[in-house]
Amino acid sequence: METNKNLYRNGLKLDIKDFMKNNPEFDSHRRRRKSWKGYAVYHVWAKKDKFACVGYPQFALDDGETIRLAELDEILELMKSYS
Repeated sequence: METNKNLYRNGLKLDIKDFMKNNPEFDSHRRRRKSWKGYAVYHVWAKKDKFACVGYPQFALDDGETIRLAELDEILELMKSYS
């Protein structure tokens, strides 16, 4: 899956629920308390992998117009900002 994919359908912005439906590897999300660089930040994961300790967390970023998965450099910045 392309990590920088902006999610639109027929010209309409998709919300986080639509984002989750369109990403088969994720089935759970939680809104983070603080926004980051103008984005609403959602932590996304698969329930089956909830307690796995492999790799970096995944975040969906919503700027009010598009929702996309965060790039690796953004993930690292987000991790620092939440610590």
